[in-house]
Amino acid sequence: MRSKLLILSVLFALQCAAQSHVVKFDAFELLSSRISLSYEHLIGSQTSVQISSGVLLDYSKQTSTNQSGISFNNEDISKGWRIIPEFRYYLTEMTNMKAPAGAHVNFSGLYEDVNYSVINEFENWTKNDQRVGVGAGLGMQWFLVQNLGLELDIKIYTLYRFSDQAGNLYNGEISPFQNSEISREFDSLFFGKIVYGF
Repeated sequence: MRSKLLILSVLFALQCAAQSHVVKFDAFELLSSRISLSYEHLIGSQTSVQISSGVLLDYSKQTSTNQSGISFNNEDISKGWRIIPEFRYYLTEMTNMKAPAGAHVNFSGLYEDVNYSVINEFENWTKNDQRVGVGAGLGMQWFLVQNLGLELDIKIYTLYRFSDQAGNLYNGEISPFQNSEISREFDSLFFGKIVYGF
């Protein structure tokens, strides 16, 4: 009898604890050759924290034509990663919900590190872009069937970009070049995620 009560107590505790966790997969990010996952955890009746990370892997090989009409093979390679820590405030209090749901405002940071490479008969260069900044946004998360749902979210960031570029240009002779740049920019990111609460 005690073992049955213990098992039932553990199952009940797990069910109660499980109501505050959400994992997400961003379907829209696949369109830009990114794989992005998120984890959200409820910390209050209207607040939660979320961590999102993404990986960029993009390779393309194509035939291009320069201004002189000469065709050449061109390879473009992009790879990198991004992390977004986030605090959320939901406009409705969550009572008896399986996971955080409804409209929310969010405040987040962003760090991104991406390397670009271009290789062809006329140039061979690499560029590293690092972006860091803070932003705010609005979103809506809802559950359609039991634990499965959707999220739409837009964020606007103010960012600093640190760029380093180096390589060689081939115009009869090899011309090496290198430059660095720091700039400030605004960017907006849209997310459409498949949500699973547990």
